Amino acid sequence: MKMKNLVSQDDFDLYLNLQGYILLEKIEPSSRLVNLARKGDQKMIIKRDYPYCKNQTITENEILEKLKGLERLPKKITFENNFIKNHSSSPFGLCNYFLAEQYIYGDQYDYEQLSTNEEQKLKEMIETFHKEGYSRLDLERSSNFILTPFGELYLVDLGFAIQKDNPQFDFHVKKDLSNLEDLLKQSLKN
Repeated sequence: MKMKNLVSQDDFDLYLNLQGYILLEKIEPSSRLVNLARKGDQKMIIKRDYPYCKNQTITENEILEKLKGLERLPKKITFENNFIKNHSSSPFGLCNYFLAEQYIYGDQYDYEQLSTNEEQKLKEMIETFHKEGYSRLDLERSSNFILTPFGELYLVDLGFAIQKDNPQFDFHVKKDLSNLEDLLKQSLKN
């Protein structure tokens, strides 16, 4: 199996700097490299996969593009592919891509009570994902939700989602729905 490597972190940081991005913070919450950055007046999250290239960033880019009108998802700012050309240090090929998406200001959701309106929006969002052919949404992880100061709940990490052609799709739809039910029960307890 051919392993793909990323451009080094230093080269990536330099590229972002030359493109006008200012890196504010490195975040280590997942299996990807995640940075909080600013370009002009806009704060954003920049994501890219680790060297073993699980294609989580590509998956999330596709979902954000396909479902860009859906409420409670961050907006995609840009997706760049092959941003550094002719990089000769890797004999294995390169995964030179990154996703910049809207920074959602708020706190990690900790099963606070949701308004009935927010519960309905969450249910509708999950139904839309399933209708559009995506499941395995990691709904059991509170770190995948941000609750804004205005009480709006955002789903912020979609890199592990799978598509309908995956043999495990139906299993994960059921798991998503079970996790959603558990999430809403937790919300009512608090």
